[in-house]
Amino acid sequence: MTVTHFNADTLTEEHKTYNTDYIRYHLHYSDSKHPDRLRRLVNEGKIIEYLDNLKMKVGAAISHQVERWKKSDAECQTVVLSGDTQKQIGLENCLIGMERDSV
Repeated sequence: MTVTHFNADTLTEEHKTYNTDYIRYHLHYSDSKHPDRLRRLVNEGKIIEYLDNLKMKVGAAISHQVERWKKSDAECQTVVLSGDTQKQIGLENCLIGMERDSV
């Protein structure tokens, strides 16, 4: 999803592309449930800052949850002990995907 915003300070249009599903879902949700808040963020020029902050917080939450899963999942622990880095990366990517789905 690409957000276009006019920056009044520089008198230029800013374009920022977000490639995560949760940003797109959140914008559609906000537009349907809280349109006034979304319009206020856009009108005040804070939408990009808001979405960047959301992306950072969700990314941190996903990383935190994945680390918790890695510590408690028997298969992850077995793979770490075996030293199979390729399988370890695959499992971690799977956990990241599952967590993104839940977001």
